[in-house]
Parts: sequence; C-alpha cells; structure tokens
Amino acid sequence: MKQNGNGHKGTPRAGKKSYSVHIVAQALAMLVAGESVQAVADKLGIPKQNISRWKENLPVQLGHIGTKREVIADLVGQNIESILRANLVQLKVASDEEWLRKHAPDSLAILYGTICDKGFRFFEAAARAEQQSAGLLPAAVADAVSAAGTD
Repeated sequence: MKQNGNGHKGTPRAGKKSYSVHIVAQALAMLVAGESVQAVADKLGIPKQNISRWKENLPVQLGHIGTKREVIADLVGQNIESILRANLVQLKVASDEEWLRKHAPDSLAILYGTICDKGFRFFEAAARAEQQSAGLLPAAVADAVSAAGTD
C-alpha cells in the first residue's frame, strides 16, 4: 500500500482537513502564551480535538502551559519585582554621602519624596488587593479608591 501525503498508509479519511505548519505553529504559540484550547480553537476555526492533540504532542521541556491569567499574573509579578529592585538601587545610590554632596538639596528632596511616594503607593495597593482577595473590599470599591488616589 502506498503512503499518502501525511505519511500514513492508505487514503486520508473523507472530510479530514490537514493544516499547514504555519497554522499548527500559530496554535501552539497561542497555547504556550496561555490561551486555552477552546480559545485557540475558536480564534483559528479549528476543531478543539485537533488543538488538544497538538497540545499533547508539545515537548515536556516547554513546561507548564498556563492560562492567560496565569501568564499575565507572572508578568505582573516579574514587573513588580523589577520595580522593587530598581527602587532598592535608587535608595542605595541616594544613601551614598559622596553622591548626596554633589546634588542640590531641592533635587534631593524631590528624589526622596518620589521614592517614598512610590513605596507608600505600592503598599497601599498591596493592602487593597489583600482586602479584596479576602472579600473585605469589593472590587468596585477598590477600583474607586484606586481612581481617587491617582494624580
């Protein structure tokens, strides 16, 4: 028996559609980025069973394929960590006596105020998020408080 175009012996099943490498790659990229199987199927117009089968064949070394929410939460966490590390570097520089002597007091006051303000805002936001997740602060109230606190 001769092989057909997809590497299998015999003839393709009637009505079976094949997808280009580019479409499969796009679907896999969406999965790795955190899209759900159903979302990928809906966006690309491909049966959910195909997407699930492709997902099962992903290499193990790609690790956990998170939901879009998990991916975004991870990125937000990385961003917050980067901001906090940058603030620590700024505080270290601003604590150096030699560096302080080279700058005008008004500039130092602005720098200090900005660093403190950012720290206070960060902790206020963290407290609101904790209260919201504990059910102590409804989302609408947290959003209103956030909007009122912006300059």
